[in-house]
Amino acid sequence: MIDFVHEAKNLIGQKVRVITENGNYTGKLLAVGDDALVLQVRTNGRLRRLIIRIAEIIILFSLLGV
Repeated sequence: MIDFVHEAKNLIGQKVRVITENGNYTGKLLAVGDDALVLQVRTNGRLRRLIIRIAEIIILFSLLGV
């Protein structure tokens, strides 16, 4: 069985897209914990950090080469 947290930690530092039950987010993955991840996103020209609960995530994928 694939462990989500372990696989997500392999993407730290990369540009990723996170699709959740409440919206889609694109940014740099900064950290992954046991129940949440931290994503750096740019909104209105400013860098912000989002904390997203892992329980809300439907898909997380790398945007390498994009």
